Amino acid sequence: MNNTQKLTSREIIEKLKPKDICYTDIAAALEVSPGHVSRIANGEAKSRRVAQAICSALEMPLDQVFGGMYEPKNRNRDARKTQIVLALRKGSPIPPPRTIA
Repeated sequence: MNNTQKLTSREIIEKLKPKDICYTDIAAALEVSPGHVSRIANGEAKSRRVAQAICSALEMPLDQVFGGMYEPKNRNRDARKTQIVLALRKGSPIPPPRTIA
């Protein structure tokens, strides 16, 4: 993925126009404010759910619309976080990071 190639908010709006789709439509579907959708499109905030909805409306993949902004998370970090959460919930000691399976 190329982090520098992404659509601007203006480009997103222009690509939605022929489909007769507005930010307010996306906002209503997701039960969020149109301003929130606009902030996601502008890159001022992050929400994978809203970004995915914008991409669905555009019929384009996430990386073509938002560049690398929503690249997959670090899987090792996800495993470590799960390990910590489970230990804390059980009241167990948190194992050292090297024991991630």
